[in-house]
Amino acid sequence: MAIWGLFSPDTPKEDATLAYPVQTAAPAKQEAKKEVQKEAPAAEAYESDFSAGIYTAGIDFPAGTYTLTAVSGSGNVSSSNMFSGGLNEVMSNPKDEYSIDSFNHAVLKKGVELSIRGTSVIRLSSPEADVSAQKPRSAVPEEAVDLGSGNFAAGTDFPAGVYNVIGTGGNGNVSSSNLYDGGINEIMGPGGNGFGIHEFKNVSLPEGTTLTVSSTSIQLVPVR
Repeated sequence: MAIWGLFSPDTPKEDATLAYPVQTAAPAKQEAKKEVQKEAPAAEAYESDFSAGIYTAGIDFPAGTYTLTAVSGSGNVSSSNMFSGGLNEVMSNPKDEYSIDSFNHAVLKKGVELSIRGTSVIRLSSPEADVSAQKPRSAVPEEAVDLGSGNFAAGTDFPAGVYNVIGTGGNGNVSSSNLYDGGINEIMGPGGNGFGIHEFKNVSLPEGTTLTVSSTSIQLVPVR
C-alpha cells in the first residue's frame, strides 16, 4: 500500500508550477522597448539664416530635411552629399537666368557639410529637425590672430584649427590651399557693398595649410 501511494495518480504534483518559468520574460522585454522609445528625441520645426561659411549638420544647425531660400545676395550653395540627396546650386535673390532662389527637400543628415559662398544669405527651414541633438560650437575671441597681407602656414604662423575669418581692411582676396576641403576663397573687407563679404565662418585650416591674404587684413577667431 505504501508503494502504491507513492505512484498513485492522485498524488499532488507540487513542482507542476515550475514547468514554465520563462513566461514573464516577453513582457519584460516589451517594457524595455517602451522605455527606449520614450527616450527618443522628438523632431521640431527649425528656421535660421546663414551667410558665407561652412556649416555642419548636427553642430551648426540640426540635422533634417530642409527648404533652402535665398534671402539676399548671390553665391554657390553646395553640400558634401550633393550626389545623394544634397545640392550644388547658384542661389540669389532676386534670381536670374543663372541662379535659383529656392531649393526643396535637401537631405542634410548629421555630419553633412553645407557650404555657402559669396554674398548669399540662405534661410534653412525644416518642419521636423533634430533640434535636441544639436551640439553647437562657440567662438574663442580672446585667442584671435590678426594677419596682414602675405602667405601664412597653419601650425607655423598661427595655430592649426577651425576659424571664423573676419575682414578688417579694405577689399582683398583671402584664399587657402585646401579650398575644396573646408577652405576659403573670397573677396573680404568691410562688406555691405554687394562686392565682398565681412565674415566667413568655420574655415578648416589644418597643419601645413597655406593661407594667402592679398591687399587686405583679417582676423582669425578660433571656434570649438
